[in-house]
Amino acid sequence: NPNIVGRKTVEKTQARPGDVLHYPITIKNDGQGNATGVTLSDDLSSILAHATYDGNVSATSGVASYSAPTISWTGNIAAGVTVSVTFSATVDSVCNDPGTFHLLNTVVVVGRGANCAPQSTDPTSDTATTVPAARKPPAPNTDTRSAPTPAVRPRTPPHPASGHHRST
Repeated sequence: NPNIVGRKTVEKTQARPGDVLHYPITIKNDGQGNATGVTLSDDLSSILAHATYDGNVSATSGVASYSAPTISWTGNIAAGVTVSVTFSATVDSVCNDPGTFHLLNTVVVVGRGANCAPQSTDPTSDTATTVPAARKPPAPNTDTRSAPTPAVRPRTPPHPASGHHRST
């Protein structure tokens, strides 16, 4: 009998705005029989709240795809074989949310004996990355009205000495 074991990790558990996060997922058949029609579903909604999917899902076998917001994979896994599915997401460079935010994610693998089935509490199905928020710099002042001109007193030229004119 097949026995499917899924595991998802994230390269960084602490990240900074603008960092690229790589997500490797492995699906292993550690049972005695071949597994057919195994599926993986990874809803990226919680990641995409503060990151952008990089459009690069790939798999060592089977068919991997992305249809917003979900990574999917379908395939067969022979006994003793491990399939790898990978993708990445780039953390937003600016976030207006206060404080630190967390990019949480859970993968679902469906197949005989799968440990990452829907509603699973298996910790190997989850990832978490903590990112301190980067504040958006204040917008430059775009007020084009000119500032009021301060009152200026006209300058009075000095008076020539009275009665002393030079003639030539």
